[in-house]
Amino acid sequence: MDAKKSDEGEAHESGIKTKIVGAFVIAGLIAMALLVGTAAANGGAEINGSRFDGILEVQHDFNTTDNLYGWGDFGDYSYGTPPCPVGCGGRIYVVEHKETWTNGDPLNDESGGNVTLPWCNTFFEMAWPTTPLEPGKYDLILDLNVTGTENYYVWTNITNELGYGPDYLTDPIWTIYVTGDDPEPIPEFSTMVIPVAAILGLLFFYNYRKRRREG
Repeated sequence: MDAKKSDEGEAHESGIKTKIVGAFVIAGLIAMALLVGTAAANGGAEINGSRFDGILEVQHDFNTTDNLYGWGDFGDYSYGTPPCPVGCGGRIYVVEHKETWTNGDPLNDESGGNVTLPWCNTFFEMAWPTTPLEPGKYDLILDLNVTGTENYYVWTNITNELGYGPDYLTDPIWTIYVTGDDPEPIPEFSTMVIPVAAILGLLFFYNYRKRRREG
């Protein structure tokens, strides 16, 4: 009887411990969700390169035969009012690479895309609609419309007046490298004749000497 009570007591204690552990796990998950949500809401805008539609690939190296998609989000600019969602939006540009960008630098698109984005928390768009891609080093840029249409066509880095997030609202940049996909050139016939003839001549000579020795 005492043994039975002891087993029941241990089972009861084990159940309490399980419930406590479960409560801690749930609380931890809730805290993580809140932290992730806060980080997303207060994060800066971003843009990334991908070769595939709808696949969140983070890719810097592209081939001329690849597709180029830009994906990311508007960060701080996508949360709260003002100014969102009224008047928000942006464009995706593929421009020649620069080591340093300064506020007001013109964005001269090289891809023929110049994709216009409506306001959205996240985006996924074809950045270079024409094929093939041109070899070179480029910057994939999300041009945020942070103060009106006058900010289109130029790279922007301005003071953040939204009241939350980083000190500056900056057009994000993603550098890409496009390399050619040309096959190895086939040597011309004239450049191959002399080496091949020399090898055949040596084989003939050694074969001739071998037969003379055997004869």
